[in-house]
Amino acid sequence: MRFSISQTRYDRDDELARNQQFLARMAARRAHSIVLQSETEELKAALERDKSNHAWIASYYGISLRRVDALVAKFHVFSNAADWISFHKMNTDFTISSRIHGCIASLLAGKPAMLVQHDPRTMELAETMG
Repeated sequence: MRFSISQTRYDRDDELARNQQFLARMAARRAHSIVLQSETEELKAALERDKSNHAWIASYYGISLRRVDALVAKFHVFSNAADWISFHKMNTDFTISSRIHGCIASLLAGKPAMLVQHDPRTMELAETMG
């Protein structure tokens, strides 16, 4: 099964970093794809090929430094909804995410998704949307 896993974190000092780390580590071990939205260090690594954060990424994801390039290859970033949904149609069987947008993209692609609630706002959105 092809898992897409994503988490919520804005930078390495974000208070969400620690409580989202379990998703990051699960993604490093099990995910076929990791969709980024706001994760600064990973975005720099994926989009700018910046290796200055590789040691931090290795530590956060619980992998060896030599495995970071393989992890970065799993990172995906989308600038529009159509590409994101198309990606899920072609490459994902199931999505696990603490990002409501990630779950919606997967569902719109006809793929099941599980939202991991991490704050009251996300829980309220999930309850409102059913």
